[in-house]
Amino acid sequence: MREILSHTPSISRKALFTSGMNIGKDILGTSANTLFFAFFGSYLGLLIWFKDLEYSLGEIVNSKVFNAEMITILCADLELHWQFRLLLG
Repeated sequence: MREILSHTPSISRKALFTSGMNIGKDILGTSANTLFFAFFGSYLGLLIWFKDLEYSLGEIVNSKVFNAEMITILCADLELHWQFRLLLG
């Protein structure tokens, strides 16, 4: 925010606030994409492992490892939604 203010000293408070909100949305969007691809990458390895072991769909869904991964993904998703709601008001 200081950088925006130093480059355009005549900016109004409302425009400065709007610029800050846009920057915050961009940062959260980038964080969400990073988390998505990180979780997808780890989950993809798990699915390949299940395929190599020739697990059935029922065995995969009832697996502790699968459920732990799903809970991790859901918790991260809930946190991201909470952060977006906090930022957007």
